[in-house]
Amino acid sequence: MSKYRQAGFSIVEIVIAGVVLVAATVIGYVVFNQMNDKKGVTSTTETQQMTEDSSTYAVPAVQSTSDLDAASKALDETDIDANASDAAALDAETGAF
Repeated sequence: MSKYRQAGFSIVEIVIAGVVLVAATVIGYVVFNQMNDKKGVTSTTETQQMTEDSSTYAVPAVQSTSDLDAASKALDETDIDANASDAAALDAETGAF
């Protein structure tokens, strides 16, 4: 029988616990990124490219009141009825859900 009682953890047990923790973290990170990729999450640069490619939704930079007036005029000229008919068609298609 030994005179000494073991108190605490040995270094081997601590290293093994650390390796398991790191492995679980890496697996969780990879799975999380794969789930986000499947959802269609876009990065900031992709969103900027989509905005630059779309001339319909181009937003003018406002640096003075005349720029603000021009932006307001452009918004007033936007055909809202066309967007409303698209929304009505979408509602009709998804009404069965």
